[in-house]
Amino acid sequence: MSDICTFHDQAMQMMNDAFLLKNSDNHEEARQKFIQACELESKSAFLVEKLPINEPSRSMLFLGAASLAWHGEDYESAERLIGEGLSGYPPDNVRDDLFKLLDNIKFARLARKNSQILREAEAEIRLSGSGVGHGRIKSQCLISRIDAIDKIISRTAQRAYGLKFGTHPKKHQGFPDYQVDIEWAEAGSFGMKIRLTQKINEQLSFFQKDPSEILKDVIDNIELLNKGHSDELKNNINDDEYYTHFVSQSKEIFPDGNIINNVGFVTKNKTFQIKKHRSDVKKILTHDDTEINENNINKNNIMCKFVGYLKVSDGIKDTFKIVQDDNKYVTIKVRDALEELAKKYFGDKIEATCTQKGKTYHLVDITPLPD
Repeated sequence: MSDICTFHDQAMQMMNDAFLLKNSDNHEEARQKFIQACELESKSAFLVEKLPINEPSRSMLFLGAASLAWHGEDYESAERLIGEGLSGYPPDNVRDDLFKLLDNIKFARLARKNSQILREAEAEIRLSGSGVGHGRIKSQCLISRIDAIDKIISRTAQRAYGLKFGTHPKKHQGFPDYQVDIEWAEAGSFGMKIRLTQKINEQLSFFQKDPSEILKDVIDNIELLNKGHSDELKNNINDDEYYTHFVSQSKEIFPDGNIINNVGFVTKNKTFQIKKHRSDVKKILTHDDTEINENNINKNNIMCKFVGYLKVSDGIKDTFKIVQDDNKYVTIKVRDALEELAKKYFGDKIEATCTQKGKTYHLVDITPLPD
């Protein structure tokens, strides 16, 4: 037993050293340290007899050794160690973690085999509230936030490349091929990792940004919005359409005060909690629209709200209908920056905040309502 503890303690110390090296961008040295730590943890695991009485210690040691091998990019050793852990009598939670690690290895193997992934970055989002439990979440709360973060990352990449808002990136040769993947984070109420990878293009453009730069841009701007620093956010984005799109989609990620009352972000360089509510972001949207109107020649624009079901308006571009309870409808115009938000709520009951300019209603924000 003393040897088991000795090897394990040495492995944990070496693992800490490896993470310090990794955080200092000494990737090759870190990789070697992870492999050395794996060797020590493996020695500890193999000293434990394969008996039910020795669980969960035995399987957890093999899980730890396999994780270290994975961090060291020794996928063959990691798979063998996972097999050893599963061959005993692991409890359900450790078995699940072993299979989850195996999935991560398969993803990494595929990336290596195809030689497509050039660069990678990740951030973690943690959610809590009445709609969240350990390892579970109300589906719409998850889907809505994944959709919003995906759209924000996509538009941020297009802005970084210098594309005009609404321009299709595939029309531009050399536009970076970014891919957003979602994976479950480690233990917590509910967490997910956003992993952004960039695939190799035949011609690398000067304008292409590293995934870490794109993700940092997104996280930094969300933090500014959380702090209420809208002027600094506008300076960062420096384009009205991209700015409005970012704020409207970020609102979808922020807490609603009930089902999701806490949203946190974790990256290699920072950790912060979202303290603002969706209603606070809504105020920013309406204030910005009012500010724009005050600079227009027609200063008699009116802010108004409509409640009903959102429908497409006979295929007319940028035009939608809100069907009210009395079956009357209101036609609204939707600018490019808000089109993705409007499409998200097709067929749903919503409250639409609009600005009336003459006889035309222009969408400012959408709030979903229960049926």
